[in-house]
Amino acid sequence: MMSVPQAQRLAIGLRSFLGFALVEGLIGVPLTGAVPSVARWSGAALPRGLTPKQVSALLASCYRPVRPVQLEPTNLAAQHRNLTPQHQDLGVP
Repeated sequence: MMSVPQAQRLAIGLRSFLGFALVEGLIGVPLTGAVPSVARWSGAALPRGLTPKQVSALLASCYRPVRPVQLEPTNLAAQHRNLTPQHQDLGVP
């Protein structure tokens, strides 16, 4: 496994090379921003989990009753056209 300082040096070197490659015309677009910064987690711990009661409360707070859509089978094509008016100009049924 690579240490944090080693990973930082590698990222710096890669960014430098990509800058050089751009100046020399080896690449056509700047790619230095494509190299992510190195994470330096110190003292970070996993977050504590939620209790089943907290999960239930969270899910209950998100509940929104949904009214079912009633479609008439005989008029389904007309209802579809009314639901998607942006497609009428394109000639899409």
